[in-house]
Amino acid sequence: MSSSRVSSRAITLSAAEREVALLVAHGLSNAEIARARGVSPNTVANQIASLFRKLGVGSRLELTRKVAGRGG
Repeated sequence: MSSSRVSSRAITLSAAEREVALLVAHGLSNAEIARARGVSPNTVANQIASLFRKLGVGSRLELTRKVAGRGG
């Protein structure tokens, strides 16, 4: 399968990834998300990178659109 094709498999996000995605969609920075969740900003950055990879997006805007159900 080409890397440009999206798999028909269901995408599984952890509870933490779902929460981080919603906070990104609400416009919070990594530092703000880290404070709200009681984790390090590096943890948040890793979770966002994982979200980008799993959802096939490359920006916070694209992630927000996916969360809102308007993305690709």
